Amino acid sequence: MENRKRNANVVLVMLDGKDVYSIPGQPSPRLACSPGARQERRDYASNKQGGTWVTTPLPQRSQSRLEYSAKLRLTDSGPVEGKVTALFAGLEAIDHRLRVRNAEDVTRKRLLEDHLKSLIPGSAEVTLTSPPDWSSSETPGLPS
Repeated sequence: MENRKRNANVVLVMLDGKDVYSIPGQPSPRLACSPGARQERRDYASNKQGGTWVTTPLPQRSQSRLEYSAKLRLTDSGPVEGKVTALFAGLEAIDHRLRVRNAEDVTRKRLLEDHLKSLIPGSAEVTLTSPPDWSSSETPGLPS
């Protein structure tokens, strides 16, 4: 792991009764399975500062996945045409967002098209028609 990732300041907040760890200013909503020192508030009466070692929780498997659905048809001339919908959820979505957070829209589009092409055996033409909301940390249909 890179040093800059190991030395990040993390904020712990209570959300819906659960601890949520987040890096301020980072577009991802949560951290997963990262160890660190939790600093407690300073006790000014005794001039002592406490702390404990914690590991941020790993999200449930059901919240980190890729889903693909397709409506395809075989044309009279032979090729298959149709529409594919992809859902990136949880850590999969965070990973993709972080990789392209500083990229231009054209680059983001090309990366998603190339991702889908890599899943199709043989050659394929893929065109992104509905780009995702890259600024959102929410995943449609999943609890946040």
